[in-house]
Amino acid sequence: MLVAVFGCKEKNKQTPVVATQQVNTDTLPFYPYISAIKNEADSLEKNKTKLMQTFTNETGKEIISIINNNDFKSIVNKITEQNITQPPLKSFYNEQVFTDLTTKSTILNYTTQKDSLPVKNISVMLDAKNTNVIKRIDIKTIFTSADSTITENYAWVFGKEFYIIRYAEDPTGKGVSTKINISWKK
Repeated sequence: MLVAVFGCKEKNKQTPVVATQQVNTDTLPFYPYISAIKNEADSLEKNKTKLMQTFTNETGKEIISIINNNDFKSIVNKITEQNITQPPLKSFYNEQVFTDLTTKSTILNYTTQKDSLPVKNISVMLDAKNTNVIKRIDIKTIFTSADSTITENYAWVFGKEFYIIRYAEDPTGKGVSTKINISWKK
């Protein structure tokens, strides 16, 4: 049995040019919630707004005081550290947008399925008629510290207040909750 293979060479055949381009799948900008928080905090400081702090300890006792600028900045930094808007962290979050007719708001919700990331959820509530007006930002983080699981809920209500609720639960299921609330009036 004889098998023969013949090939023909085609003259003037041009090899197609393939353009290589890096595909960027991260083109959707997340709402700049960190800069919105910083802008209001800077405005409060610049205008020398009187800031009231209410600390609720694990027994439920409230301690009310005026907060100084350094302590205020320290607490604001704790919130602004929860930034998921930049790569590579941004790629682990999905954005969902919906309108809440009850609150007349457009909600931007950012979530992750990655257990190793402490920031689990961020919700940005905008005025539905004017999405340049931000009403509220909520952030939920969960992480471990020593042998406890810590859940922190941050809420920044524009023109009014912000607070951090912290719940620490030990391996036996016993938990301790505290709350820091900073409020102001324009």
